[in-house]
Amino acid sequence: MELPEPELIRQSWQAVSRSPLEHGTVLFSRLFTLEPSLLPLFQYNGRQFSSPEDCLSSPEFLDHIRKRLLYTDIGCLPHLILDNSILKASLVE
Repeated sequence: MELPEPELIRQSWQAVSRSPLEHGTVLFSRLFTLEPSLLPLFQYNGRQFSSPEDCLSSPEFLDHIRKRLLYTDIGCLPHLILDNSILKASLVE
């Protein structure tokens, strides 16, 4: 028997959220590989990155990755929780 889609998403996200920097780096690395023209969109303190590797090793960009995954966690996960009491309890903590 297959799990319902929200449960599969929840389980996948739990795995991703254990290591957000690693998974976020993979995501952006693939994004820059598929669409190199996106690299100039990511500038920090006026600094233009010369390569995806330069960008992905930047402390500012690594912070960007952490924040994006955190905001995804905050913005999306509550919609997948079937029992709102779980969400309320996690917000109180």
